[in-house]
Amino acid sequence: MSDSYIQVPPDSTGKKVDADQITVGADDVQRQRVQIGGAGATSIAPVSATDGLAVDVKTLAPDAATETTLAELAAQSLDYNTSGGTAAQVVFGLALPSASGPVAGGTSTNPLRTDPTGTTTQPVSVVAGVAVIGHVITDTGSATAVTGNVTVVQPTGSNLHVVTDSGTITTVSTVTAVTAITNALPAGTNAIGKLSANSGVDIGDVDVTSIAAGTNLIGDVGVQPRATNGLSVMNATSSDGATALTSTAQVIKASAGLLYGYYIYNPNAVASFVQFYNTAAASVTVGTTNPLFMLTIPASSAANLLNDIGITFSNAGWSWAATSSAGGTGAPSVALDAVAWFA
Repeated sequence: MSDSYIQVPPDSTGKKVDADQITVGADDVQRQRVQIGGAGATSIAPVSATDGLAVDVKTLAPDAATETTLAELAAQSLDYNTSGGTAAQVVFGLALPSASGPVAGGTSTNPLRTDPTGTTTQPVSVVAGVAVIGHVITDTGSATAVTGNVTVVQPTGSNLHVVTDSGTITTVSTVTAVTAITNALPAGTNAIGKLSANSGVDIGDVDVTSIAAGTNLIGDVGVQPRATNGLSVMNATSSDGATALTSTAQVIKASAGLLYGYYIYNPNAVASFVQFYNTAAASVTVGTTNPLFMLTIPASSAANLLNDIGITFSNAGWSWAATSSAGGTGAPSVALDAVAWFA
C-alpha cells in the first residue's frame, strides 16, 4: 500500500484529500484516510502501528457507576470476605438476600442452606429422643455406627425391612416368606410355633421328647413289646392261695386306671355272671351297686380278652365280683378262677 491522494476538481487548483492506493482485484483504487479528532486542532486520536487506535476514556457514561472515570472505578476495593481483607479486582460469588442488602453466601454466618424453610440447624443433626431420620439407606462397608435413639416410621405395611446385628426382636406380626435360615436354633426353650401340614416337604429330623396327656395322636404307631412298665396283674384264683372270684367284691386297682384284659373260667354246670364296678371294693354292695359292665360266662367255659386299647375306670378304686344270677346277690356254687391285666 502506497501513499496517494485525490485531487478535488478543478484538478489544477482543488484541495487534495489524503488517501492510500491499494489494489482491489485488477484495479488500483484510492482509500481515504480518516482521523478521529476533538474540538481543538491538535486533538487527534493517536494510532500506533503496533497497537492500533488508542482510546482514553475520561468520563463514564451516565448511571454506569457511582464512579465517573475508569481510574476511580479501578481504585475501588471490594470487601467480599470480611475476615480475609479486600479485593481490588474482578471476583465472582453467590450473593444472598438480607435485610441490609446482598451478602456473600457460603460463609458460616450466611451458609448455603438445603432446607426450604431456612429454620433447620445446618448441618443437619439427629438428636437423641424421637428424632426421625426418614429414609435410611445402608452404607455397605461403613465402619461408622449410628448412636442414639433412631425412630423408623413405616408408611405402609410392605416397605420396611429390618436387620439386626445382635439383640432380640420382641414381636414379629407376620413373616411372609423366609428364603433361608443360616444358623440353627440354639439349645433351650426356643419354639418355632405350630408346624402346619405340608405334603412332600421334609423339615428334617424331628425328635418328639414328650406328648401331653389327652387325645394327641402321632399317627399310625405299631405296638412294640415293652421290657419295663408293663401291665399289672390281679389274680383271683384258687390255685396259688389267692381268693377265687365269688360274690364278695375284690379290688383290681385302688386308683383310676385302664383294664386291658382278663381271663375267667366258670367250673359250674350253670352260667355265672361277673360284674366290673367303677367303685372301690369297700363301697360295693353286690346286687345293689350298679356295675360298669357285666359278663355272662357259660357253664364249664372260659372267657378271655386282651386289648391294647384299655377300658377306662375313672374312680379312685375299682373292683369285680361273681354271682349266680344277673344282678343277684348269690354266690356261684364254685368260685370262678379269674385274672385281670390293668394299668
